[in-house]
Amino acid sequence: MKSIELFVGYPLNPTVLFQLGQLPEEERALFVGRNEGQLETIYFHNEPFIGKQLGRETTLEKLVLVESHIYSVLKKWLPKIPHEETKLMVLSLG
Repeated sequence: MKSIELFVGYPLNPTVLFQLGQLPEEERALFVGRNEGQLETIYFHNEPFIGKQLGRETTLEKLVLVESHIYSVLKKWLPKIPHEETKLMVLSLG
């Protein structure tokens, strides 16, 4: 049986993707990477997302915490963009 991982992600439109690319690498490295607790950038059906893998199962509490973390990081990096108007997506990877 194929293993499926859940990923909660914020869809990155071209404007946000460009602006994130303008941030200093040292700053991005504090929040985005492959280490525990960091966000990661993935492509799902050729669309970029920034978010966090949740494993095969999760809880509502964990979803709420991850959602808050993603919006918090985006607000810190790009405070003029109304990120919370864009809903996060739960993706099935695998």
